[in-house]
Amino acid sequence: MRNHIRLAVLGLAAATAVVVAGSALAAYTSPTLAVSQAGAVTTISFTTNGSDDATARAVIYAPVGLAVTLGQAPATVLGKLESTVIAGALGGAVVPLPGQVTVDDPARYTANTCAPGAHQAVWVLQIQAPTGMLNVPMYIDAAAGPEAQFAAAKIQVCLPPPDIPEAQGGAALGAKLVKAQFSVQGVFGTGLGIWRALATPWLPAVGQVNAAATVAPAAAIAPGTVTAKARATKTGAVVTGKLEQGGTGLGGSNVAVWAGARRTALKRIGTARTTASGTFAFTTRRKASFFQVRAVVGSRPAPPVCQLPNPLQPAPCVNPTVNGFTALSAITRK
Repeated sequence: MRNHIRLAVLGLAAATAVVVAGSALAAYTSPTLAVSQAGAVTTISFTTNGSDDATARAVIYAPVGLAVTLGQAPATVLGKLESTVIAGALGGAVVPLPGQVTVDDPARYTANTCAPGAHQAVWVLQIQAPTGMLNVPMYIDAAAGPEAQFAAAKIQVCLPPPDIPEAQGGAALGAKLVKAQFSVQGVFGTGLGIWRALATPWLPAVGQVNAAATVAPAAAIAPGTVTAKARATKTGAVVTGKLEQGGTGLGGSNVAVWAGARRTALKRIGTARTTASGTFAFTTRRKASFFQVRAVVGSRPAPPVCQLPNPLQPAPCVNPTVNGFTALSAITRK
């Protein structure tokens, strides 16, 4: 089935190249989803490469079993937005556009063309653009039917094509989205699982959706921990421990070592790097009595995620990630 999709994509791209003089073959391989959680705040990031075709539609699925709270009052601000676009009307300038996520009344959007009908919630990405405020609605519902087998909820959003005139439905400023990172508070509970998305591009310069090129980026959520133990030596101390995520050692990462004469007066004294198994050892000549290790790990690629069953087939799983995290060990005394 995937081979058929790839052939369809190539055939569709070739046809478009004939119809639209000078257009490049369709490309849509870079969409990446990343999700992180910190208490009640969930941050969702969707990015693409500027050389890929523009995104027409994205559907983001929260993992099955995750608690979801909808029904916040209209005008409630759920969180911040950081977006980046390539503005064709500004000579292809890369423009950062901040904003916020605000709840709106779902009854106002039943006739929308992106996801027609009633929805449990509508969030509006309120984007501060050079030409004024841009409002991009997102439609949120609890998963139902077959989707409920792998998802707790879904978020749907559509974007206008950047390469046709605005008067014909094109994007303001010829804006092509390359990054959208937004946070929402008090909506999603914390928990393990895999967030998934269906991302679909536009065919270049014709204002038509290229459904055959749909891909399915994925983002895993797994907890991170770091442990530490201090042992006295003749000249100071050795601090050892392990950095893990999801129960697996995390190699090639830096951890910061803190120490002090009192438990409440720790200062950073250096950095250790983890081995392939996630372990580390740090030697110091300081006469400190108390030690703690702290780790800040960013979101990163996670190829094994795409080896798991993909409920969004035939769209291929692409660019899987795992969440970043911040971890502190218990304070240990040598």
